[in-house]
Amino acid sequence: MFAVSPCLSNPHLPCSVASSQSSCRSAHGAVTSFQHDIYATGQYQGFLGDRVQARAYSELRSESEFAVTDEELQCTNVTTCTWHNDAGDQLDWVTGFGEVALTKLNIITGSTIVPGSNFFILASDTRPQSFSGSLISKAIACQPSSGLLSFRYWRSRARVAGQEPDLDVCTRRVPDSTLEHCLTIETTPNHTILASIPPIFEPFEIVIRGHGFENEPEGGLIILDSIDYFARLDSAENCAVREHNT
Repeated sequence: MFAVSPCLSNPHLPCSVASSQSSCRSAHGAVTSFQHDIYATGQYQGFLGDRVQARAYSELRSESEFAVTDEELQCTNVTTCTWHNDAGDQLDWVTGFGEVALTKLNIITGSTIVPGSNFFILASDTRPQSFSGSLISKAIACQPSSGLLSFRYWRSRARVAGQEPDLDVCTRRVPDSTLEHCLTIETTPNHTILASIPPIFEPFEIVIRGHGFENEPEGGLIILDSIDYFARLDSAENCAVREHNT
């Protein structure tokens, strides 16, 4: 897998436009060149502000294979989150902690709303459009009615319209890797996203997939926070009986 570490960098540029130095911003215009080394410094200095630290993400392990209630899929705090990175794709989500600098976030994303004090980041330098990183929910044995996934979503701007990174919400049946019921997520003014997950009567997972980092030469980033899920979950046995009787 490609590490997220020194990505989002352009070796031909002397400094990042996310820097507070006016010379950097005037040299590169309004488009951000991300220049950082997460693992060397532990911080996104000149990127999201020197009060932000990045760490490799490790999910909270659980003894049960399936979520019993929707609360187990709540991820409003990344330190107690059961969602996990997909070992089969090319990019990994990392976690950010600290106070994001509004001025720097505004340069990168155009937003005037900052994430909370802990959040997910998917970042890469320029990659083929197919390269992706997925956050996978804890498996759900059965969901007899529609569920509602909510989270907040930021993404970087691009030099060319349409080359911003993309985000999809999908499902996949356990243990299949085929994505189903995919929705491409559009940004909103307040960054809040609501996505409906249909009834599924067999074990499945929810997939939040970031991709489309082909923007030249900066690549891109996606930030998520406040992931929550609202649904009535049931056991596979009860769903099998219910589906048989319908």
